Amino acid sequence: ALETYEDNTRLFRLLAALLAGRREAGTYEGPGLVDRLEADGEPSHLIDVVGLTDGYRVARSLARRYPGLARELAWGAERVLGRAARRDAPSIEKRTEIV
Repeated sequence: ALETYEDNTRLFRLLAALLAGRREAGTYEGPGLVDRLEADGEPSHLIDVVGLTDGYRVARSLARRYPGLARELAWGAERVLGRAARRDAPSIEKRTEIV
């Protein structure tokens, strides 16, 4: 949760727009790349990267079409990534284990 009710409401609306954008962009049409990767037994972190990449694709598409939403996306990214950076940031040792 973010610091205020208003920020949480704003973030919820942004997430709803992103989900609608995924539908609009065809993310859920037919068997997608994630389905094929899961069926092939690929590692879960690869599937996560595909989901992240698709989220970026959708966000960029929405930002181009809706300038007001572009500002909201920047605001949301700053809030969410800022929180993630403050919590449990992996140490250098943990980062090298991941690679």
